[in-house]
Amino acid sequence: MSRSSSEERNKAPKCPFEVYRSEGDALLMKKKYLKAIMAYDQGQILYNKGDFEHALVYFHRGQQQRPELQMFRLGIQKSEEAIENSLTGHKKIKIGSAGAKGFVKQMDDKAKSRQITQKSKKVTGDPSTGDGDQDNQNIPINLIPKNMSKIMFGPLYTDHEYLEELLKQESAQKWKTTYSEEVRNLARNGITYLDERSKFWHQEKPVYARMKAGRLKPLIKPQLTKKQRCPEINKVLNRLHHIDKLQRAHQHELAVKHAENLLHEVKTWDSSQVSNYHEILANIYSMLGLSNLELGNYTESLEAHQAAYDLGQENNLSEVISHSMDNMGRVYAKKGDYDSAIKIWEEKLEKCTDELDVIWLCYELGRCYLELQKPNKSFEYGEKGLDIACSMNDKLWQLNINVLIGQSNLQLKKRLDAQTAFTTAYELAKVGKYIYA
Repeated sequence: MSRSSSEERNKAPKCPFEVYRSEGDALLMKKKYLKAIMAYDQGQILYNKGDFEHALVYFHRGQQQRPELQMFRLGIQKSEEAIENSLTGHKKIKIGSAGAKGFVKQMDDKAKSRQITQKSKKVTGDPSTGDGDQDNQNIPINLIPKNMSKIMFGPLYTDHEYLEELLKQESAQKWKTTYSEEVRNLARNGITYLDERSKFWHQEKPVYARMKAGRLKPLIKPQLTKKQRCPEINKVLNRLHHIDKLQRAHQHELAVKHAENLLHEVKTWDSSQVSNYHEILANIYSMLGLSNLELGNYTESLEAHQAAYDLGQENNLSEVISHSMDNMGRVYAKKGDYDSAIKIWEEKLEKCTDELDVIWLCYELGRCYLELQKPNKSFEYGEKGLDIACSMNDKLWQLNINVLIGQSNLQLKKRLDAQTAFTTAYELAKVGKYIYA
């Protein structure tokens, strides 16, 4: 080594691991950055050899000199993980004396049988090739049980088995070709490589650590993710369909019971883990309110629909808000509180854009004003709804609204106009076959 190079080394940065780093530091001082990085990257070589502790030292030193390079940060991370995997998870593993003796005996028996097999092959070598035992000399003997090998090799286990079988077939000269020797060498090299890599993988994360990690259960039950919630959401949807069937069959008491149980269950969920949590909850409230309305439980029905309405307001769910306002208006109208029904329906009508909804609201508002003995407002809403129904050519709504207009005209003492409206409704009923015997 020249004097100048020695002086350059002495001028290199000092560190606790100077014995490992002087070469890289000297190259760094010479501004030979690529070679310096390669020198610092000796950590990767040590990592591949399974010397994770020394590899960690090299990666740390490299990161100090070139913190902008991601390779050193990743090297530190994987070295620390490899060290942790090799050390943790085995403290609770206890090997009894009986188990240890049994394992030693098993290994000895395998070794003896292997020696006998190799001796017999040397004596009875294949005369056609003259190298009866040569194919198996360089193949590492894998004494790990088959289930352990699957864990160690992972997805490469089938490849290892295939290469072993291929080598056996080529050795037995079942598929003798001009390339047999080349195939045998390639298979032998592949098996050797996989066996060597399996030793490294075992150092990086021992088999017992993998098995132990699989058996250990978390002390705290993890929260279900959105994907894991999907089966539960499907169950809830099925139960909602069941409640709907009960309502169609007029079994409202049973429907209320099922809806209350489902509501209690869904409330225990974490809303952040389910994307449509509030829609599901509002749907249950709606069903609960509808069945209570049919049972005459107006207070309970109104509370359920109000809860659905509040959910819609808090979470900006326009469809939930719309249906809740419809249902609350129905409850008010059914219990005879027409003023409250008018207030909530007129509020919705101001924002409503769907033509069918507008027709329905005009009809219901007209009925409420008719009950309050306000035929002028009833007639006004009737005319508005009829215009839209005619533009849509909806015969059924034309029939219903003509009846409403006729009743409004009766209260207004306009008998001829009432007769005209009722006659029109009758003709529409005949055309639409809405007259039943």
